[in-house]
Amino acid sequence: GNAALILSSADYKFAWPCYRAMLDKLEQVVPNLDPAHRVIGGFSNGAHMTAGLIDQSDGELGKRFSGFLFVAGGGRLQRYDLLKDKLVLIAVGAPRGQTPKRAGEVRDAMVKAGAKVTLHVMEGVGHAFPESAYPAVQAWLRGAVLGTAEGT
Repeated sequence: GNAALILSSADYKFAWPCYRAMLDKLEQVVPNLDPAHRVIGGFSNGAHMTAGLIDQSDGELGKRFSGFLFVAGGGRLQRYDLLKDKLVLIAVGAPRGQTPKRAGEVRDAMVKAGAKVTLHVMEGVGHAFPESAYPAVQAWLRGAVLGTAEGT
């Protein structure tokens, strides 16, 4: 990976107003969206952006979404406190039988802050989001949207 391609704090600062405008427009067009059943997230830089938006939104993103999905990224989140009572899925690749140390640290920090976290280790996977992980993510999403997801 090229560090120049990874999003930085400055990117999140400038991105949040754009995302806020987009979300405001979405809520005008589709007024019956329920924040108690909404999930936002991404893979790699998308996961980093999700974490950065949480940090930069001063809690607003947490009011708009009940769940957060981080696939192979998002580990630079600073405001774990904004995830209190939120559902979180962390999906990360690792060699078979191992949990990446950083993923465990992030999970522990989120749990300590009061988030309901599921850590899904994609065994034998590097920095990727393979189709083999989709069923676990789909099941978590169904639970998050329907209100049945449990933190583990």
